Amino acid sequence: MQAYFYFLPLILTLGAFTSYTDIKFRKIKNKHLLYCFFASIPLYVYLLTSNKINLNINLLLNPLIGLAIGFLLFLTYIWGAGDAKLFFLYSLLVNSDKYSDIIPCPSLVLFINVFLVSFLIITLVSLKNIFQRKQYMLKALFSAQPLQAFFYTFLIVFTVAWPLSYLNNWLTSRINIFTLSTILYLSYLSIYWLLEKLRRKNMIYLLALLGLILRLIFDFRSFSLFVIGTYLKTTAALSLIFYIINTVFNAIKTEEKDSVISFAPLMFLGALAVNTNLIFLIMNFFNFFRK
Repeated sequence: MQAYFYFLPLILTLGAFTSYTDIKFRKIKNKHLLYCFFASIPLYVYLLTSNKINLNINLLLNPLIGLAIGFLLFLTYIWGAGDAKLFFLYSLLVNSDKYSDIIPCPSLVLFINVFLVSFLIITLVSLKNIFQRKQYMLKALFSAQPLQAFFYTFLIVFTVAWPLSYLNNWLTSRINIFTLSTILYLSYLSIYWLLEKLRRKNMIYLLALLGLILRLIFDFRSFSLFVIGTYLKTTAALSLIFYIINTVFNAIKTEEKDSVISFAPLMFLGALAVNTNLIFLIMNFFNFFRK
């Protein structure tokens, strides 16, 4: 039996309490997080001493990666403090090896599932508003503000994607696309936060230019039409994905009293989906349309 199922009662308890308080009071209470955190400690001790799970680097890194993701999304104002703490706790509890062949840490699987569940539910809930306010929605979608936000995202991804892919080419063991994309997303958030903190958003133009110059010096052979075209297409696709992720999560901030959807239930569903085939289904869906 997977370790995930030992933690399932805690996941269900945490999900029930945080979903209730988030829906009713728009708040994730710290006491519920603390109860489940301290309850997980003896469970981990039991699983380790009975050799049901092994103490290794992945076991230690998993909650740290969850903490890093939650902290970055909090710093960039995409998540509230309660959301970040709840994600960290779920990262501690979702000890599943369901996707271990393609995604090394369960916390990354959790993040992908939380986004997928959020995107699907928000799309369904928003369909009514989209049809009722079609002209307004189209005008808002193609107005200057979202286009500027997407272009800013594109510049950051354009700047950080090449060094990461270049580093990946030098590694003995290549990083798979899921892990590389997640690292790229976290790098994007880090630069976004740093530029916002310094109040130097225009510095991204200088960084992008510097990246081009360095690439010209160290990797001149990549300046072919085919390589540049592929790179720009991949960068645009990743930028669109990152922009959609931020848009979806911004739409469900728990601190907003007028928000239609509470985030804790969506994160709960994402945690339950960790041990399902949801990611495989989405992958097969896109592979079908790529043929």
